Amino acid sequence: MEISHRTDEYTEIAVEAEQDFRDLLSIPSTYAVLFTHGGATLQNSAIPLNLSSPAGEVSYVNSGHWARLSIEEAKKKYQCKDSC
Repeated sequence: MEISHRTDEYTEIAVEAEQDFRDLLSIPSTYAVLFTHGGATLQNSAIPLNLSSPAGEVSYVNSGHWARLSIEEAKKKYQCKDSC
C-alpha cells in the first residue's frame, strides 16, 4: 500500500514524526530534521560528494563501526588523509 507524499494524510504523518523525533532526542528548533531515503549506507557514500575538498581529499576520524564503513566508502573515489 502506498501513500503520496503530497496528500494531507502524509503531511500529518510527517509533521507528527518530526515532532516525535524532536521530543525523543531533544532536538531544538534551530536544527533541521531530515528524512532521507536509502538509509545510512547511502548517506555514507553521499557525504564525501558534498564535503570533499576541491582536490578530492577527505578526512575522517576512525571512531568505530560506522566511521570505518564511511572511510571504506570514501576510499572508492577520494584520497583519504592520514586521519583515515
